[in-house]
Amino acid sequence: MPTKKTTDTRRQKLIVLIHGIHSRLSWAESLEKQLKDAVVDDVVVKAITYNWVSAAYLLLPRCMHAGSIGSVESEIIALTATFPEHEIHVIAHSFGTYATLQALADNSQLRIHQLILCGAIVGRDFDLSRIERNFTIIKDNPKQRPERIINVIANRDIWPVVARATSNSYGEAGRVGLRTALARDLVFKGSHNLFSHGSVPTKVLAPIINRADIRTGQTTLSV
Repeated sequence: MPTKKTTDTRRQKLIVLIHGIHSRLSWAESLEKQLKDAVVDDVVVKAITYNWVSAAYLLLPRCMHAGSIGSVESEIIALTATFPEHEIHVIAHSFGTYATLQALADNSQLRIHQLILCGAIVGRDFDLSRIERNFTIIKDNPKQRPERIINVIANRDIWPVVARATSNSYGEAGRVGLRTALARDLVFKGSHNLFSHGSVPTKVLAPIINRADIRTGQTTLSV
């Protein structure tokens, strides 16, 4: 009996992890294995690091953050060159969300496929249209694309509120949402460390990358 011919439709995906306040290797290591097991496509996971950031770092003016923003920018450029055929999905946490958005806005040559913000300390007034140019499309089907910007919120996360209180450069998107047509807000019960623990990596982050449906709109779930 002839065997049925199957077509491997898996894509090559590079998941880039960008840490935040008080998180570095531990955050990346926690996510890496879970994402590799849960993402259905061929996947590579890489962590971007920059100078260590404490809460006091938030008090410094934007000009003092140039090193962190530049590190994120240069690392994305290097990874794009190393993995030219991969879809690049960025997962940024806490201060990493700020550094990533600034890097994308500053450099029109950066190319990513999807941006997932976790515990974001950026404001709702950040003009996301500035980074629309940074997103790639699926080469073999330009009409199909994932949701480009996902904002994952923990409803008991205090750090976006603290960041907003320290400087007008930051905001509370990781607590109250971006509330714009250019991004999707997903709200869950938890605190600032929710995103690398429990079932969030496998039940939320991986399905987003797999283009599976989570929930539409602002839905509060316990995970």
